[in-house]
Amino acid sequence: QGRVLVASSNPFELEPSDRILDVKGSINATDVFYVPRNSTAPFACDSSKAGAIFYNTTNNKFYGCNSTAWVIIGG
Repeated sequence: QGRVLVASSNPFELEPSDRILDVKGSINATDVFYVPRNSTAPFACDSSKAGAIFYNTTNNKFYGCNSTAWVIIGG
């Protein structure tokens, strides 16, 4: 359960054309969820981007923005 924002070109700023999918039960998802793949952070991490993730192709690790810095997710 939860919400999914289907955003335009900028996922951090809502546009009038953006839509939110509100799931009130369970759904069977067959799609793959992709995260950005970069050799460096795709943008600066700050409080407006907290929760964003990306995959670092240089060291093969996932990173998350904790509102102040990019940190490795997991081990």
